[in-house]
Amino acid sequence: MAIKIVDASKFKSIVEIERIQEEIRILTELHHPNIIHMKETLFVHDCFYFIMEYAEGGCLTSLLKHGAVSEERARELLTDTLKGLEYCHRRNIAHRDLKSENLLLDGNGTVKVSVCLVLLWTTHTASHGGDDSP
Repeated sequence: MAIKIVDASKFKSIVEIERIQEEIRILTELHHPNIIHMKETLFVHDCFYFIMEYAEGGCLTSLLKHGAVSEERARELLTDTLKGLEYCHRRNIAHRDLKSENLLLDGNGTVKVSVCLVLLWTTHTASHGGDDSP
């Protein structure tokens, strides 16, 4: 397991806390072989503790620092990434911070997208037009 800690006292409003609580609810419902699974969330002493699946293979950035990968391996990595993103998009979830550091590898080398930052495509966001970033 991996644990990510977010200091809730840094949030500027109750709206931001409500937003993260909604994102937590959604993230715990995501189950796909190419998505890091959020197992549990705890709130203790003004901090959120996100307990997630651990990706023992590290991130894609670390893999690429060791040199280029073959064309076949690059296709596998891209396919895994796209499968995870498609799963999210079908649930109206878009990743807000897609980069190689958020593409993790399990022990078998399978890409697992870490979706800790999401933006819901809702009618609320669309009806207000513009960016609904925190």
